[in-house]
Amino acid sequence: MKTLQNTSLTILLLALLATTIFSSCGSSRKQDLMIDESAFPSQPGSDTTSVSSTKPTTDEAEVLKLLGINQNTAKTPEAASPTVAAKTANVNQEEQKIKNLEDTLNKKDVEIANLRAELSSREKKLDELQKKAKSVSVLSSPSASFPSSGTFKEKYNRALELYNNRKYQQAIDIFNELLALNESNSLVDNCQYWKGESYYGMGDYNQAILEFNKVFMFNDSNKLDDAQLKLGLCYIQLGDKQKARSEFEKLLANYPDSEYVERAQRYLSQL
Repeated sequence: MKTLQNTSLTILLLALLATTIFSSCGSSRKQDLMIDESAFPSQPGSDTTSVSSTKPTTDEAEVLKLLGINQNTAKTPEAASPTVAAKTANVNQEEQKIKNLEDTLNKKDVEIANLRAELSSREKKLDELQKKAKSVSVLSSPSASFPSSGTFKEKYNRALELYNNRKYQQAIDIFNELLALNESNSLVDNCQYWKGESYYGMGDYNQAILEFNKVFMFNDSNKLDDAQLKLGLCYIQLGDKQKARSEFEKLLANYPDSEYVERAQRYLSQL
């Protein structure tokens, strides 16, 4: 802005200088051709003094008009300075506000990063404490050992109770004991199925697939469609969508009256 004003003033000065030169030239010519004006009375209302005194001002105004400069601004350039200074001050204030906000955001980012690190550290400590608590409970709990007495049904119910409490390994130990008895009990196929469910709960999906497939050795089992559905879910967990689709399609083909038909169809539509 200041550069533009300086340039305008320079042009103005040059224009005024040119006007003065032209005026001097005109005056000298008038003097050469001057005659005694006293012989010619001036016309009423004429005022040669005002014309000669106002002419330079008119020429100056024309020059300023051609240059697109306001006459008042050109004569007093310092008048614009307060406005420019005020605008500059406002810009500086806004920039300072932005800088303050950026500083605040940076501080908050650091605080969030520290909180996340602290949370992660606490979660690790909590996991370690939980693992220690589980190991202590396995060693001290009477349920850790196989039930030495009781009927097949009582042991089976105890294993299911452990499964429902997410004590999967203890449940598997009891299911293995019941399967090793090799009795023709109506709950043997259920033991095999819930053994697969226990491995599924532990996240060991490959072992769960092996256990669920063993359920089909019991032709009269009421857990065949359950095992078929769980096979599809195991493959989903392993990321094998093709095999998962195959298992769900088997359920629809082999067990059309199963209560899991609708679920299998829904899973197929999502694959």
